[in-house]
Amino acid sequence: MTRVSTWGAAKRPSRPRKPAGLLAVAPQPTERQAQRTVLQWLALVLPPGSMVHHVANEAAVNPKWTPHQKARYFEERRKDGVLLGFPDLLILLPDRKLVLVEMKRPDGERRGGQLSKEQKALHPQLLALGFPLGVARTIEDVAAVLRADGVPLREAYVAEARAA
Repeated sequence: MTRVSTWGAAKRPSRPRKPAGLLAVAPQPTERQAQRTVLQWLALVLPPGSMVHHVANEAAVNPKWTPHQKARYFEERRKDGVLLGFPDLLILLPDRKLVLVEMKRPDGERRGGQLSKEQKALHPQLLALGFPLGVARTIEDVAAVLRADGVPLREAYVAEARAA
């Protein structure tokens, strides 16, 4: 049996500490966390019989891939019928109504907080086809998109979400 001594071994550097007196800033929710909150809220406020579908269109690429591998991956997705830039949520409502919502990070500044070039290209085409579409960062944004298209919401839950 071999014994390894750690005596004299270099210690792992500790994390840098924040200077005393600085206030800690609460982390902003990710797009996924904001979307999950919106999905829970939609389950409460949408008319009976409504459904919400998430379009898993995000890029699940290996960070070690070369630009050529990434291009090939996205080309294969396009061949499978994936529309890059398609909105995140399809809200299916009674009477054959559909509302599209693109979710973005609530802080809007970090990675994922702005529309991609694919979204900037596709969204006007979807609007031209007559589909209601909005970009949302919060529950209030989603409520505004739905109200703008005349979707009746259960108002008690809308008021509760505003108060929270």
